[in-house]
Amino acid sequence: MLTLGRACVILAGLIALYGIGASLYGARTGRREWVDSGRRAVYALAGVLTLAFVILQSAFLRSDFHFQLVVDHSSTTTPAF
Repeated sequence: MLTLGRACVILAGLIALYGIGASLYGARTGRREWVDSGRRAVYALAGVLTLAFVILQSAFLRSDFHFQLVVDHSSTTTPAF
């Protein structure tokens, strides 16, 4: 799960960079298909970040101490809600 979560965050960064680049290129050149591609990149970014959030949330609920964030901000006595 740790590797998948890290891959999601790295992929999200790459998607964000692509979306910014595609949108700027489309706006400067007037090519609508690049602007549309940038918009679809935002949708992909939302999906990837949602998956990363679900992985992190499940790590907190399972007290999976492989994640540094869980180690720093949780314990086995922390209630779920």
